[in-house]
Amino acid sequence: MACFFVSTEARRRGVATELLRKATEAATTAGLTPALQVESGASAAIHVYERAGWHCVSTSPATWTTAGVRTAQMHTYVAAPDGA
Repeated sequence: MACFFVSTEARRRGVATELLRKATEAATTAGLTPALQVESGASAAIHVYERAGWHCVSTSPATWTTAGVRTAQMHTYVAAPDGA
């Protein structure tokens, strides 16, 4: 999976958590280490990842700017060893 988004209407219903769980499960089953990148301004998404046990392992500047015209900062997260 390259990316996923949850509509505003579906927020706070567990949809993002379930999508993350399914994607993590599929990656782990395929022998992959689940990892993702998220822009630092996506606080709701970051909350979901951290609540699911994912850990931020690095932060780096992106090659693009946000709508606020600042250089985007990308956080890289990996799933907890137990599969999040």
